[in-house]
Amino acid sequence: MNIKYNKTKALVILTMLSMMGLLASDIYLPAMPTMVNYFHVNSAKLQQTIGIFLLGLSFFQLVYGPLSDQIGRKKIILFGVLLYVLGSFGCAVSTNIYLLLFFRLIQAIGACSGLVLGRTIIADIFPPKEITNVYNIIYPLVAASPAIAPIIGGYLVNHFHWESNFIFVGIFGLILLFLLKDFPETAPAKKKKFCFGSILQDYAVIIKNLRFWGLTVIVFCVYGAWFIYLTQSPFIFIDQLHYKSLDVGFFYIPLACSIYIGNLLSKKIKLKYGIELALSVGCMFFLFGALLMAMITFFFNISSALQLIIPMSLLAISNGFILPLGIPAAISLNPDKSGSGSGLVGFFQIFFSAICASFVGEFLGVSIFVMSSTILLLSIFACGFYWISKRISNQIINL
Repeated sequence: MNIKYNKTKALVILTMLSMMGLLASDIYLPAMPTMVNYFHVNSAKLQQTIGIFLLGLSFFQLVYGPLSDQIGRKKIILFGVLLYVLGSFGCAVSTNIYLLLFFRLIQAIGACSGLVLGRTIIADIFPPKEITNVYNIIYPLVAASPAIAPIIGGYLVNHFHWESNFIFVGIFGLILLFLLKDFPETAPAKKKKFCFGSILQDYAVIIKNLRFWGLTVIVFCVYGAWFIYLTQSPFIFIDQLHYKSLDVGFFYIPLACSIYIGNLLSKKIKLKYGIELALSVGCMFFLFGALLMAMITFFFNISSALQLIIPMSLLAISNGFILPLGIPAAISLNPDKSGSGSGLVGFFQIFFSAICASFVGEFLGVSIFVMSSTILLLSIFACGFYWISKRISNQIINL
């Protein structure tokens, strides 16, 4: 590390920052059918609470990233975590769906600071050759949150009520705020002078890079597929396959384990054969998992959660390859613009996921056929575009 600070504590803080968004988006999945009844809305309307959360995450990445390059990281993180806490407790006291949507947006704007600046701080304090190793330490813990969060949420909604999910998230934010009190500023001592024009110039340079687009497309497509599954599956499991909400929380454990397996495999393949092959293997898992889910849906009668969990686990393995490798790879293409690069990758990743979470259910409905078909289309497009862009571009990834 280039900055004197306890490495273990830094990794804990960076992990918690990276978990903020996933914890808030996933913890109340088992409570969604209960919340539909509480707020007297349909499932598509409640899915908008995930959509608006992801929209907040996406758009503010365009602000936080370059702004942190110009005024520093710590002030933005403290501001963001405070908003996260306020938004979480606001969700818990919401009495109608519109108030819930408003506080979900506030919560997202806060969570966005951790999502963007967690990645940026890693680039600040670790040498380039160590960055993917740091991701491989942090990411398995972050990857476990989509499984752990619904289990916690399922327990809370069964023993208390849906509001307890958001109270839990608010307490998580308060703990993080306490840990951040002595965290150092990690931005370069010579910061850029704030200029909106320079922000646009940085973005213009980054988006002209075809290799950046190839990496970003596989990142946002695999993440979009993940959120299609997250928003559709609770209603499929509970309303169509008639499982209990407490049981549904445990259905996400195999996915988290699969992400962890993918992460371990990607690390070994990267060390032995390089990052390019590791990313291609991740794409193959994405494509094969989506194809298997589609074939099971089209040719068999779905009567068990296992019929969906098995193919989704293959997609989760691809998640373990593509996210911890694809994101730092895309950012590394423009090392002098790491804050802007991080913000831009994150924007496309989360904005596309917001579209998937909000509009797939709204316009196509909630069904196993809709879920498997849209995931298959994303996998074909993402892998095809990645391999074409890699062939056309001559830029090498130095990670």
